[in-house]
Amino acid sequence: MSAPASTLDDPDLPPETFDELVGRLRELRQRAGSPSFSELTERVRVVRVGRGAHARESTVGRMTVYDCFRLGRRRLDVPLVLDIVRALGVDDLVVQLWSDWCGHVLSGGTALRVARLGLGDAASSETSLVGRADELRLLTAGEGPAVITGMPGVGKTELAIQALRTLLGTGAMNDVVVVDLREQLSQGGAADARSLADALARALDVPAEARDAEASVIAAVADATAERRIGVFVDDVSELAPLESLLRALRTPTIVVSRNEAEQARWLRLVELAPWREEETSDYLRASIGADRAVSEPEALQGLAAATGGLPLAAHLLATRILQRPQWRLADHLDELDERDTAPDGPLRASIELSYAALDAQAQRLLRLLATVPSDGLDTAAVGVVADARAEVRGSADPSALSQASILDALQEAQLVRRSTGATLHPVVRSFAVSRSLEEDAPAERRAALDRVLDLYLRRGWAALETSYPDAFERARSGARPVAGAVGSAGPATAEDSDALADSAGNRGLEPPLGDGRAAEFWRTQLPVLIELSAAVGGRRPEVPVEVSELVAHHLDVDGRHRTAEQVHREALRHAEALGSADAIAVAAHRVGQSLVRMGSPYARAELLRAQQLAEHAGNAELVLKASNTLAILAAQGGDLDEAALRFEQAVAAAEHGGLDHFAASLNDNLGIVLRRLGDVEGARSRHGAAHRIARDRGDEVAAGVALVNLSDVEVELGDFSSAADTAREAVRLTEHQAGLPHAYALTNLALAFAGLGDPDAAAEQHGAALKLAESMGNSSLVASVRNNLGELHGQAGRVADAAGHHTVALEVAEGSANAHERARALLGLAEAEIQGGQRHLARQHLEALVTGSSSAAPEAATVTPTPQLERARALLAELDAV
Repeated sequence: MSAPASTLDDPDLPPETFDELVGRLRELRQRAGSPSFSELTERVRVVRVGRGAHARESTVGRMTVYDCFRLGRRRLDVPLVLDIVRALGVDDLVVQLWSDWCGHVLSGGTALRVARLGLGDAASSETSLVGRADELRLLTAGEGPAVITGMPGVGKTELAIQALRTLLGTGAMNDVVVVDLREQLSQGGAADARSLADALARALDVPAEARDAEASVIAAVADATAERRIGVFVDDVSELAPLESLLRALRTPTIVVSRNEAEQARWLRLVELAPWREEETSDYLRASIGADRAVSEPEALQGLAAATGGLPLAAHLLATRILQRPQWRLADHLDELDERDTAPDGPLRASIELSYAALDAQAQRLLRLLATVPSDGLDTAAVGVVADARAEVRGSADPSALSQASILDALQEAQLVRRSTGATLHPVVRSFAVSRSLEEDAPAERRAALDRVLDLYLRRGWAALETSYPDAFERARSGARPVAGAVGSAGPATAEDSDALADSAGNRGLEPPLGDGRAAEFWRTQLPVLIELSAAVGGRRPEVPVEVSELVAHHLDVDGRHRTAEQVHREALRHAEALGSADAIAVAAHRVGQSLVRMGSPYARAELLRAQQLAEHAGNAELVLKASNTLAILAAQGGDLDEAALRFEQAVAAAEHGGLDHFAASLNDNLGIVLRRLGDVEGARSRHGAAHRIARDRGDEVAAGVALVNLSDVEVELGDFSSAADTAREAVRLTEHQAGLPHAYALTNLALAFAGLGDPDAAAEQHGAALKLAESMGNSSLVASVRNNLGELHGQAGRVADAAGHHTVALEVAEGSANAHERARALLGLAEAEIQGGQRHLARQHLEALVTGSSSAAPEAATVTPTPQLERARALLAELDAV
């Protein structure tokens, strides 16, 4: 039952089902000589040990490995599958291919557009809420997940949205994550607990380490939604049973709309939404068209109410047509309905057909083409572009733009679209319009409409990048950025910003003032649309996902949306391979590696080494240097400071030798950070000073501000508090317009300088401002750093309990983000507070945890140079032993 060899060798034919993936895994094992499952289990253990995994994490059961080869699966442990693939002897490129295949199967091919935060402009129709008071009360007052079932057009989604708006309005939750499975279901997929939990995890940016197994990702999503008080809305579920484990784990308001009937269970609230009774439909029609008109033809009104089948959507469409034709009697409308053969599809289909038939040809065409664009987030200007290439974002006097606006008005008046900032189609209307488009519009016309709106969003994206991040835009423009719509382009040859250590002053080029609110609006509401459209055309325009990866990389990094970035860059990598562009492949692979580093993934190093090899093969010296820089950062984050220092020194030399001096500032800065942690504080001061001079001479204020942040940090450690205060003040000034990581570090370093100058109140004020900014950005490394700083400030003042409290929080945050440096600081600070408080046994436990953790931070502990925190911990342990 294995897959044909051609599919195993062809990356353009990804498996569509779990069984197809298992079939390929079986064939791969056969090609590798059919090792026994006992032998394969041992190979997996060796693979994990070689990656540096702890002994407990490297052990896996034989039956667990065997289970991955079993047909009929509905779950997938992706890390284990990839380790099995590695154990079967494939190279990194093929492992990446298998990773893409796993993601494709899990997401039903819609991994990039499954979930989003916020209801946005989703509208709930007042029509559908008539007579729904009891159902609304049940949805908003009870505990546990709620499921709404009912036939199409009965108002399930509208009722769910109204319930969620009510819950948001009462403060029962702060936000909602929306999962729309309609697209996935239309492609033959079906959601289960694991795939849905993965989608929620991406939207909530749950750390990568929490996604190794189904139970862990479900628990992480449940914790994230509870901590942030975020509700969950899942629309258009086909089967409820596969979702049970996830739904039961969620502890915030959860509403599921099911297309099929569901069984009552104690753990859920079931709302079976029935059609309106004829008297309810009559009451609605009477209120909509006017009592006088209704009273004049009571029998016709009763017939019309019956003809709608009690479906709110059908009644709404009917009322709209009656109001648009005041010269028609109600009996005429009834005759029109009776003449329509509705046997296969019922009254809802008939109502939509009648409303569609009343439109002129232009409006019909716009509705058809609009339905074929895979996004409900198009704004008014984009809707016009769908139908008319000339109706781009122009002045209101443009006759074409005015014409498209009037057509959209006609669609809204017919109740076939809902408008807020753009246009939304009811699922049943979309299905109807797509079927009509397949009959009436040539495939080339549908593709052209999608291309027009995609190219509009690409132009908007580049304009937003230029407005929001001019430095990043200039870097992109200096390379080979493809022109929007240029089929067959080799893709971008540029790379993104230089990295900086996660717990240092952060990356260069962080967000300046947007200036133009439209740019901010693009990143907030239109970026998801661009990603959706890119995924839709990638098969025939592979250069588009490559371009989108370049366009969005900087914003997603600054915004902390690393999981979304990983998915976007993986799409770019897959399509860059289809293009055959070695340079674009290397760039995308490096971006994937960077995203994994920021998420703390254990696979980051392998991805980066692969990217470095690809860059060398492509002859891209700049990207080789960037990969070296990121690998050095990864080594530093893992505690191997000697390896990090060596890599940074080699990168500095390579930059100077290769004429890539524009990297010199950030490389010197990163090297200075590592030297400081190694105890060479004067060397660090020299490197940060050099970084500042280089950046200043190049006119790069961003890099100059980062260098001053790091320099002030070193001056604090040297005890030169007066210089540190002056340096930090200048750093605050240079970074103030960014309100990002460098500014937060500048604030906290100014606080450290104030503390050294004997002004604890001013120090606490600056630390508080830095902590507020760090928490607003969700930057765990900075939160841990500032908490440790506050702990040390309170400890110096003798406030032992306050000090211990801050270090405890810092320890939790640092361990959650795998930040070895801040973890060591937190353990040391806790131990010192406990010694002051007479809790020597607790102090010993924390000191031993620090020493043990440092010893296992790298595969060979002897290569790890003791840090100041480690040396201090050993000294304190010796003092405790001497007592």
